[in-house]
Amino acid sequence: MSLRLTIAEYARLCGVSARTLQDIEREVSSPSLSTADKQLRPVGMSVGAVQKPLLHQ
Repeated sequence: MSLRLTIAEYARLCGVSARTLQDIEREVSSPSLSTADKQLRPVGMSVGAVQKPLLHQ
């Protein structure tokens, strides 16, 4: 899926600063769960957890 937006446009859509997205993209910082959730909302996704199957010993 490609939205073809600039970082500034996507940042406005997500409700975060363009600097935040640039830093995440350059791996200067890691997003908080809240920021990651904001990044995913425009494409219909959200942050979540999935239970891993238990390993049998």
